[in-house]
Amino acid sequence: MPDQSWGAIVLSDAGKAFRGSTWEEASSSAQELQLLWKHVKTLHSLGIHHHDLEPRNVAKGRDGNLRLLDYERSSLGGSSCSCEELSTLEEILDSLADWRQ
Repeated sequence: MPDQSWGAIVLSDAGKAFRGSTWEEASSSAQELQLLWKHVKTLHSLGIHHHDLEPRNVAKGRDGNLRLLDYERSSLGGSSCSCEELSTLEEILDSLADWRQ
């Protein structure tokens, strides 16, 4: 779909968005950031790139599940991505703990 726009309307409460304008300020735990990193890495392996991965675009539902929001800047296709989503999360996680498994 490179030349097409599409969208989806989600008719449910996504949950409470993380607070803060940076990951350091976000009300998220190291475990949540690690889970988010794993999910984003999986999306990248499928060719889906968010391109606006910020705390305001991540919500935690009542069920405890994390949800990525606002795919307006996302792209589909291609395995190479110049975005810094994963490396930014890696740097923050590296500063918090030994999280790589």
